[in-house]
Amino acid sequence: MVELAVATVGALLQAAAVVMTTAEAASVEVMGAGATVGQAAMKAQAALKARQVNFSLFALSPPSSPPSPHAAAAIAMHRRWLPMACLFVATTLLWRLTSPPPPAADPPPPSPRRRPPLPYTYASTLEWLRTANLSEALAGASWRPSLDEFDLDAARHGKWGAWLRDDEPVFAAAKAVNRWLFLEPLFYSGGRGSTAAAPMHLYILHALRPAAAASRTPTLLDAGCGVGFLLQAWLLLAGEGARAVGVDIDSRAVAAARRHLSSAHALAAGVARPRRTRVEVRRGDALAPPPTLLRDGEADAVNVGLAVEGVGALRGLRRVLRVGGRLAAPLCAAAQPADVPAGMCVARFTVMSKGEDGELYPLPSDPGVEVRFIKAMTPETFPPPELELQRKLKRAMAHRLIVS
Repeated sequence: MVELAVATVGALLQAAAVVMTTAEAASVEVMGAGATVGQAAMKAQAALKARQVNFSLFALSPPSSPPSPHAAAAIAMHRRWLPMACLFVATTLLWRLTSPPPPAADPPPPSPRRRPPLPYTYASTLEWLRTANLSEALAGASWRPSLDEFDLDAARHGKWGAWLRDDEPVFAAAKAVNRWLFLEPLFYSGGRGSTAAAPMHLYILHALRPAAAASRTPTLLDAGCGVGFLLQAWLLLAGEGARAVGVDIDSRAVAAARRHLSSAHALAAGVARPRRTRVEVRRGDALAPPPTLLRDGEADAVNVGLAVEGVGALRGLRRVLRVGGRLAAPLCAAAQPADVPAGMCVARFTVMSKGEDGELYPLPSDPGVEVRFIKAMTPETFPPPELELQRKLKRAMAHRLIVS
């Protein structure tokens, strides 16, 4: 590298010395005779072609005719000062070529994520979402939700509107929970399939709310709780003494749910949990909670956040549900359309009650709305080291309507 640099610099200096000395000497001759600058340039160009040049560094052979006194003085000056100038240039170039590169500048800090204003209120968040540039606010997100994911009142006129329209306690409880806070991690993880859409969350609360009225400590088990939105809403809806228990196989979802439930910004300004409420989230098989978590018949309501092949898969959840309690679950249809991806199913969202004989029976008023859900995975079919498989599935479905 150094040898190449020295050779290159030497060749450049030889050419520079020839051009500068010959051209300036010729221009001095002409300018001394009172010529114009243009004439001097033309004369210098002609002189370069006419003179015999010795290409040894800093040395010029004398011209065929003796130069004028002005030219002789210029040649003498250049021979005295040009070697020093060229040596300086060569030294500088060699230093720049052989010096280590300067350290790379620190990358600029990432721009902070834009979020709705705090303290949280439903109205201010909705106003921010209507005016903010979500493409800019969610730069880098793999799932960019629409306004309908947060405009809960829009659910009154959609698919679930016939059952939700007049259930004001459900709307009040859901609006008091900071939905953005709970869903934000899913925007960047591609976890659209990790949570139900807002209208379905409202319908689940609507379907399970009657079970809270018959208990002094209304208890919800959210089997496959994800990031924990339903757990927080249940405590507000069920009131004093309520208990919410979440179970999920994904340890990262469990950590996120715990973080959100304990956040100071989880509830709207001026809203607090009712007295003597309790909430806990555990990692484990959502379809088989251990007796140490919930005793037989201890739960008043159960939500199943993953689709199952049939009622038989709900045996472990049936155990913890009290007689007369309610259970909501997506039951996969026997025949599946060809376009349903692996790991999902078209299901009937079914609300059931536990009879005196311990069996689960659909409610007579249950509409059995068709939905698309991720199928349940147990530790046997989905061991913890393979959590990334579920993540890939969720990312692949990020832009599909998972539950509608």
